[in-house]
Amino acid sequence: MSLFLRKLRIAVLAGFGLLAAIAIGITVWTVYADRDARLSADTEQSAMLARALEEHVSRTFDGINLLLAQIAGEFTRLGGVKALSPDDVHEYLRSRLPPLPQVQGYFVYGPDGSLYALSASREPPRVDGRQLEFVAAHASGAGDRLFVGRPITGRITGKPLIPVTRRVSSSKGTYGGVVGAALDPDYFSAFYRGLGLQPGQTLGLARRDGYLLLRFPELPEGAPRELGASPVFREGLVRSPSGTVRFVGLADGKDRIIAYRDIAELGLVVTIGHEVEATLAAWRREAVARFAILAGGLALSAILLAFTLGQLRRREADERLMRESEERFRKAFDAGPAAMSLISHPDGRYVDVNNAWLATYGYDRAEVIGRSSIEFGLWVNPAERARLYEDLEGKGSLPGVSTRHRCKSGEIAEVVTSCELIEIGGRRCLLAFNYDTTSQKRAEDALKRLNLELENRVQERTAKLEAVNKELETFTYSVSHDLKAPLRSIDGYSRLLLEGYSDRLDDEGRQFLHNVHQATLQMDQLIEDMLAYSRLERRDMQPGPMDPRSLIEALLAERAEEVQARGVVVNLALGCTVVTADRDGLTMALRNLLENALKFTRGVAQPAIEVGGRDTGDSCILWVRDNGVGFDMKYHERIFAIFQRLHRSEDYPGTGVGLAIVRKAMERMRGRAWAESEPGKGATFYLEIPK
Repeated sequence: MSLFLRKLRIAVLAGFGLLAAIAIGITVWTVYADRDARLSADTEQSAMLARALEEHVSRTFDGINLLLAQIAGEFTRLGGVKALSPDDVHEYLRSRLPPLPQVQGYFVYGPDGSLYALSASREPPRVDGRQLEFVAAHASGAGDRLFVGRPITGRITGKPLIPVTRRVSSSKGTYGGVVGAALDPDYFSAFYRGLGLQPGQTLGLARRDGYLLLRFPELPEGAPRELGASPVFREGLVRSPSGTVRFVGLADGKDRIIAYRDIAELGLVVTIGHEVEATLAAWRREAVARFAILAGGLALSAILLAFTLGQLRRREADERLMRESEERFRKAFDAGPAAMSLISHPDGRYVDVNNAWLATYGYDRAEVIGRSSIEFGLWVNPAERARLYEDLEGKGSLPGVSTRHRCKSGEIAEVVTSCELIEIGGRRCLLAFNYDTTSQKRAEDALKRLNLELENRVQERTAKLEAVNKELETFTYSVSHDLKAPLRSIDGYSRLLLEGYSDRLDDEGRQFLHNVHQATLQMDQLIEDMLAYSRLERRDMQPGPMDPRSLIEALLAERAEEVQARGVVVNLALGCTVVTADRDGLTMALRNLLENALKFTRGVAQPAIEVGGRDTGDSCILWVRDNGVGFDMKYHERIFAIFQRLHRSEDYPGTGVGLAIVRKAMERMRGRAWAESEPGKGATFYLEIPK
């Protein structure tokens, strides 16, 4: 008996040890299987959210890209950004374009890099945009594609905005400026809040170069946004345009799993991440509890009970994880702006549709669930559905495919659909994203009509301008022939009287004839100046590189006799060696300024004139400075107006047209003219010639 008992004890101990070992092994396996299931569930849910986020971002930017492409094409057709005035561009941006909720406003930069127009303000601030990232990218040849820039601070609102831009080409195909839209990050934040992210989960939108544009929850102020060294960009995107990466962050030391998707056509990357610690916190608590139960009793009943409870607890946890995963998917599904549907595969019956789908097609949920699209006549062409299912079976997913669907009302909707085969709870389903582009098509038609209207207006204005030019040519001919002919007669007869009848006239009579002669000369000069002003307004500018020094020396040579006779000291201080300007226009402007300087230094004891210039980088500024009588700056604008004079003609003869010609010549060359002076201290006249 004792031997039997001893053997029995040994057998019991052996059996107890075997059962204990089995129980421990099963417990360890279930604990770590539970761990892997939790991580897998969170990773799968993050990948699904990343897919939904990719669709949302792609469609958000597609609408903007289409609109900017049409605007850029219109500017290119008209000859460039500056073919319209800033006011016309402002009105075009403000009242002619369809509104997009994600856009804060539109802006246009000219080919010289300056801010040309804003939709939010008729008078945009003076901004040199050549140092801006998107201006530099397009100017250096970024190509005809959408460019998403780093966030900038809005000039009007003071809020951070994301610039989205396209290049504008000139009529010759060269760089002609930039047209862009300012995206409001708040639009994306509202969508992200509706996803119901769990603690430890993050959502991000970054550029392909690793710069973080948006993150939810938001980063603390001053946190780094350059993520190029992150494994997502250094390793993940190198392997595949979509997937998951697990790594420990260098900044905070937290272990994360990141699901990412590359939107290649936009140069953007969307990410959904979750902290492994947050996912495993509950798992660790449950694992400790399981081992505590296992260690709490060596009896077979306690081990079996612990194992049973552990299994039940694991199953309950799995169901809870599944419910939470389904709930998060449901929130993303319902909050999505696209018409989303979940369809069982391969029978094609609707499992669920979101509110956007019901709003798009006009059905009630009860009319759709459990039925196929063929049953309620969704497809205008059922053959398209069969072809789509065939392609989907071979590829597993389909990008945007254009098709036509019939709504409950009978209205035909233009739709772009994207599909992907997924598994939910072991069930194979088709996840479909349908985007109603009917309103977009209407907007395109409206833009086409607007373009046609603008084209007709341009033709009408061109015809009117040609008529005005013909009238000006007729007027010029009349002035140069019909008006000058009587002057020549008056001048000729007055000279004949002076030559042939001078001895018969007294001093007063001869003075009268002399005055008539001088008046005809002045009238003739006035007519010549008026004709020059008229020709300057109508002639085509022919800009080209030229040396300002040689031009100024030639003009001084014309007046060399007067300069030498009066002892005028002329100093040349030119810092510009080459300028790009219309030679005839610049010659006319400088000739008038030199004649003015010579005229208003008469009576000065030691007359002096300086002709100088400097290069500012953006332009060349020339000036003519004298030490003559000067003028009061309150009359600054008046002196550049035609027929306006500040001095008596008896003291300083002239027609009052010279400075008006100077300003008109500079305006035609897209430059400007201005002056600085004090009475009795001379004057300096400036000409700015843009590069």
